Amino acid sequence: MNYATANGTATAGSDYVAQTDTLTFAAGEDSKELLIAISGDTTAEANETFSVTLGGLTGNAVLSAAQATGTILNDDVSQTPVLTVSDASALENAGVIQFVVTLSAPATSTVTVSYATAFGTAQNKDFKNASGTLTFAPGQTSKTVTVTLTDDRLIEANETFFLRLSSPVGATLGRSQASGHDSGQ
Repeated sequence: MNYATANGTATAGSDYVAQTDTLTFAAGEDSKELLIAISGDTTAEANETFSVTLGGLTGNAVLSAAQATGTILNDDVSQTPVLTVSDASALENAGVIQFVVTLSAPATSTVTVSYATAFGTAQNKDFKNASGTLTFAPGQTSKTVTVTLTDDRLIEANETFFLRLSSPVGATLGRSQASGHDSGQ
């Protein structure tokens, strides 16, 4: 009889090696083993399947099942990356302050996280509130949030406000709040 593999959720060439061949049973043999090579990777993903179809049977035999499913079991552990935001400082007359948000490891799928500023000793007159969503494409590990500072030209003590992360998708929160310090004149 003949046999051939076919894609299911697994793809020939990247997940397994496609095969088409003939099985010959000698007199007295009642089973044969097919070995299909799979291609290992380190990507955490769902289990994947392919099929083996039998046909072209000759001789004194009856085919009881013409198709079987092979399952490639995922053995890779998904490491959920952790988001961290770092403290930042700038002179008030610099015009902006930049916070760096990092992932502990590159994600295998898109990661998003919301951010928003919050008052500390710095108030509305000292910086412009900022909020939004950061999107990390697969493989990216760093993004910058820029907050505009207001130079009031007064000699004053250093002032502080916060950048807070929330609602992550595809990652977990590690350090979710950072301080922003603007230094006066």
